[in-house]
Amino acid sequence: MRFFSSVRAQRDGSYAISFSDNERNLIQMLVPQLRELVESRDPMAWRLFPNPHEDDPLLALQYEEMIGDDLLDKRRASIDTLERTMNAKVLTEEELLAWMTSVNDLRLVLGTRLDLTEESELEDFQDDEGAEGLFIAYVMLGMMLENIVSAL
Repeated sequence: MRFFSSVRAQRDGSYAISFSDNERNLIQMLVPQLRELVESRDPMAWRLFPNPHEDDPLLALQYEEMIGDDLLDKRRASIDTLERTMNAKVLTEEELLAWMTSVNDLRLVLGTRLDLTEESELEDFQDDEGAEGLFIAYVMLGMMLENIVSAL
């Protein structure tokens, strides 16, 4: 399996992207799941909708009412852009920023699902094939995100 992404800034302000088939397949598989988690506000996606008032239910509700839809709309727009440009070879800065948001959101959800710590390693998940695969996806998304951030 080849996992190697490349994102390069071009002189005209656009970004040339080159992702392996494996990377694109992973994104194509995970993005609909991300959309479902975002749309349903699944508890697994809590890190995507942080609330600074967890200890005060009234303030938490007020915050949710004030900012919740904006955050949801931004996440939806990023997912829409990623899906629309999935097979593109060149992205605008705005499109690449949307990719960055969605790839990072995927990492956050996977990290939460796996209950990762900074010390987590692949060996920690070898007894669970599903978790091992998710950890590999997490690492691969991290490399993609690093390439995007470096290019920006």
